[in-house]
Amino acid sequence: KKLSHLSNENNFIFKGYIEGNKIMKGDTNVIITDGFTGNVALKTAEGTAKFITDNLKNSDINVTDSKNKNLYRINILSESFKRRQLSINASGRVNEYEIIYDLSFEISPPNMKSDVETITLYRDYSFDENNIMGNSDREQQIRKEMVATSAALIYNRLNALTNKPN
Repeated sequence: KKLSHLSNENNFIFKGYIEGNKIMKGDTNVIITDGFTGNVALKTAEGTAKFITDNLKNSDINVTDSKNKNLYRINILSESFKRRQLSINASGRVNEYEIIYDLSFEISPPNMKSDVETITLYRDYSFDENNIMGNSDREQQIRKEMVATSAALIYNRLNALTNKPN
C-alpha cells in the first residue's frame, strides 16, 4: 500500500506482485523481495546465463555483448522451477515429487525477427524422510541437470540455425 501511494507522487508505476517467470521479461525495472527469495532468483538467473555462455564458449562459439546486429543472439526471457507432489504415503507424507523447469528463450538470427521458444522439462524424484539433507542436495542436482539439458537443447537449436543451407 505504501509503495502504490509513493508511485503516484514520484512518477513511477507500481505493478504489484510479479511471478517468478516474469522477472526476466523486462516489464519491470525494480523488484522488491525478501533477501532469500531475491538471492535464489538472482543466482538461478546468473547460473543459467553462465552455464549457457560457458557451453557456447567451449563449443568455439564467440560470445559477446556487442550491439552488432549481424550476430546471432540468444535471449533468455524467463525461467522457473515448480515442484508438485506425485504420491503420498499412508501417514500422509510425500513420497515422490516432480520438478518442472520452464525456460522461454529466443534465438535472433542476424537482422531478423525471432520467435519465442519454450523448453519444459520434467523430472521425478523420490523423497526419503530419513535423509532430509540428501533430499535437498538431490533436488539441487536435478535442477542443475535440467539447466544443463536446456543449455544443450539451445546450443543444438543454434547449431541447426547456423548450419542450415541457404
